[in-house]
Amino acid sequence: MYLLFLDESGNNDKARHFILGGIAVFEGLITPLRQGVDALMEEHFPDAPHTPFHASELYSLAVSPKTPQFTRSNYRTLVSGLTQLILHHATAYNAPGIVLFGQIIEKALVPDPYLEAFEGIVARFNQFLITRHHAQDPQKGLVVVATSAQKRHTSLRLNYRTYRVQGTRLGYIYNLPLIPLFAEADATRLLQLADLVAYALRRYYEHKDAYYIDPLWSAFFQKNGRYAGLYHRTAQYRTCTCPACLTRRPQY
Repeated sequence: MYLLFLDESGNNDKARHFILGGIAVFEGLITPLRQGVDALMEEHFPDAPHTPFHASELYSLAVSPKTPQFTRSNYRTLVSGLTQLILHHATAYNAPGIVLFGQIIEKALVPDPYLEAFEGIVARFNQFLITRHHAQDPQKGLVVVATSAQKRHTSLRLNYRTYRVQGTRLGYIYNLPLIPLFAEADATRLLQLADLVAYALRRYYEHKDAYYIDPLWSAFFQKNGRYAGLYHRTAQYRTCTCPACLTRRPQY
């Protein structure tokens, strides 16, 4: 089984995009990943090893003069360590241990960016599971959502039931038999890694800063030369040069 952990970014009035980032993890890697994140956090916060990783909050801490013991350089070292942890487990096995997903939605284009992003990322996760079936490695999936979306609890579950019966715009989700679970990001290291994915995507799509996302592109679900796990809904689709748009244009 693969578990897809989801967290959001850009859920404020000033952001142009709503972003949902996801990290799908093979069930056998949950403990090694948690232990890896724990070790990195303890290295940087020895007096508070259970400090949760929240990319934006820790960046604010790193640039604050009140915390000279945790600088911008320390922050980048920590993020680099987490990135290398993801990349190692993504490629170290015969089957993908980790696969990344992302939905980037221009808010002005849709009435409810969260529901559109959620439908798209769930459908793309199911497409990944189909590729595992074709590779003679059938797997089911489970979606775990950060409780930052708790206010959407009812609508997410109702829509999810609709997806299972009627399908999504990208097809049916037969490989996802259970409704999504909600969990506290502070207590779940895997949701904190999803936060990193969402943050890296936000830095790129909102601020043209590729520093955090560049090392992670290779870990996104790809199929037939396209970033099948990454979708950018934008009015500038024909001119956008992001990997998701570039690999979807017919002339590519």
